[in-house]
Formats: sequence, structure tokens, C-alpha cells
Amino acid sequence: MPAKASLTLNRLINKYDLNAIFVSGPGHGAPAVLSQAYLEGTYSEIYPDKAQDVGMQRFFKQFSFPGGIGSHATPETPGSIHEGGELSYSISHAYGTVYDNPDLITLVMVGDGESETGPLATSWHSNKFLNPISDGQCFRCCTSMATKSTIRPPRLASVRTIWKPSPENDCE
Repeated sequence: MPAKASLTLNRLINKYDLNAIFVSGPGHGAPAVLSQAYLEGTYSEIYPDKAQDVGMQRFFKQFSFPGGIGSHATPETPGSIHEGGELSYSISHAYGTVYDNPDLITLVMVGDGESETGPLATSWHSNKFLNPISDGQCFRCCTSMATKSTIRPPRLASVRTIWKPSPENDCE
């Protein structure tokens, strides 16, 4: 999913000349960032020994191998603004990019594992600090694996018990 989002955002950036960036969680979203950097040629510009004309075999052999390419976002990842090792800071970093930058659009993609951390749960509320005049826009997306049992759809029943429709508080 992150690779498809990154590719789609890249097409929109090119088509509409947008000032936009893609932030992926430093965990398992890193392969998406690495694959896109390799396919668009950015990775080969920084690391000529892994150039595209050598083929993908060398790139794949070094992926997630000791002394090779990290399986999480590392400082060596082209375009990385944060490093892996500890999850939960991608949304905070994404919001940090749009503060005082009104023309910037940031798309941040986090995984279900990262979304279970305390700091990330808190950073979902960062939109409350955005100023629509002086700050850009941050779009947050969460991917989830169907096999994870901890991510469940919200229960609307609990919302109904808190707010019961009545003639006094009818919105119409």
C-alpha cells in the first residue's frame, strides 16, 4: 500500500506541479520508499555501486542483510527525514513539515503496528494545532493487515449512547 500511495502522489506532484512530500512510517513502510527511490533513479545517484544498469539482483541481495540496506528507514535512505528503530513518530514529523509552510501538502502513511504506539496515538490530534492561513495540509493514512486482531472498526453504538437525538439538539 505505501508504494502505491507514493507512486500515486508522485504522479499528482508531476501533473499539477504540487509542493508535496510523502512520509512513510520508519518500519515496514521503508521497502516502499526504497523501491520507489531505486526505480526512479534517486538511489542510484547516491549509491552508484547499486546503479540500475547493474540490475536489481545486487540491490535485492543487500536488502535486510547485515552491512547491507536496512529493512527500516535509515539515515542512508535517500530522502529520509527520520530513521527507523523506534516507531510512532512519522505523523509528528509529517506535521512538523507543514507548520509555517502554507503551500506544502504532506501525505503520511503509517502501519497498524505503528498506530498502536502511545506517541502516535497522541500525534493523531496534531491537526488541532494547524493554522489554515499559515500552515500547509497533512493527510494521514493508516494501513492495516487483515490478520491483526487489535485494529477494529469503531463502534457507532457507543457514539449513539453518548449523544441521543432529541428535539432539543436536532441539527436540522
